[in-house]
Amino acid sequence: MSAPIQQKLGAALKILSNVSSAVKLNLQPDKNLSNLENALLLESQLEKVQKEGRTLEIFLEDIRESSSAWTDLLRKFTATERDAGEADFAAFDKKEKINDKVEAADTKLRDLRDLAGKLTVQAKLYRSRANSRPRKNCSNNTAKYP
Repeated sequence: MSAPIQQKLGAALKILSNVSSAVKLNLQPDKNLSNLENALLLESQLEKVQKEGRTLEIFLEDIRESSSAWTDLLRKFTATERDAGEADFAAFDKKEKINDKVEAADTKLRDLRDLAGKLTVQAKLYRSRANSRPRKNCSNNTAKYP
């Protein structure tokens, strides 16, 4: 297997396994905090989740590009070189378990996207509650608008 392609693929696979999962990044609002504090906490967590998702997307794309580059390279080889190249790839795949890691990363990415949606809704809800509180307690406007 071509060394640059193998290095890129190996690096991407390593990063995929280091990305945090949705379970680790899931955050529940704290009843002891104000609505605004919860909104800020959820928005901050949402940014972390989105960053992890982008990281996964980037390195999954690197894996796809590496696989495509490897396929293109195999086409250019002679039959003997192609057999040796396929044997190299098979050994690398056996060691790295590429398909298993890509499947796990796809699942992780889907879970992160689901969590991002959930955090977005929760953050908006708490932000809305925080913004509506002062209006409810504001009594000086009620005399003008019965």
